[in-house]
Amino acid sequence: MKRTLCIITALVMCMTIAVTSVAADTFVPSVTAKPAPGLSHQTQIEVVDGDDKTVESFKYNDVKITPVAKKDDKKTAEEVKEALTEAYNTLNAENVKLEEVMPALKDVVAAAAEEYKDLKIADLVVKDLFNVALDEEIEEYLAKDGHFVKLRIKAKIAKDQFCAVMVCVDGVWEPVEFERNRDGSLTLKLQAPGVVAILVKP
Repeated sequence: MKRTLCIITALVMCMTIAVTSVAADTFVPSVTAKPAPGLSHQTQIEVVDGDDKTVESFKYNDVKITPVAKKDDKKTAEEVKEALTEAYNTLNAENVKLEEVMPALKDVVAAAAEEYKDLKIADLVVKDLFNVALDEEIEEYLAKDGHFVKLRIKAKIAKDQFCAVMVCVDGVWEPVEFERNRDGSLTLKLQAPGVVAILVKP
């Protein structure tokens, strides 16, 4: 009886390990419909050059952030609705693989490997998903090489938590340069408007 019980216990443990190892390699869709993180402590929006020097300032309302939760609102522009819907459906699809949806994310994770041991793309979840629309004049500045718009986002990222930011422009997800702030917000440096995804390791 004891021998039989040991064999059953061993089989259960093997199955658990097998399931765990499969799950570790599979990205779990985690996009939730919630409000956008919003802009933090910004009365002006700055466009900077490659040396991080301000070349022009714009009003707060020259930037519009639309969360995925409002993609179906009547007031949401059709192009924004389509972009958010496509991003949401792609990231929330069954058996989705982030490394295929966001190939550039592999380089971001690899670059962080020394600081975050055993970090894998499958460990990440999409914390926030929102669209950033910019005033036409801001976009004209961004069309120049080396120009960025700086947006301080209320992301509430823990101090030691891994974080990556990606933006989808013309169907391609690219990494976004950002700075961490003491209050958990992130200062993004966007080169173009589009759908932004903030990914973290829980």
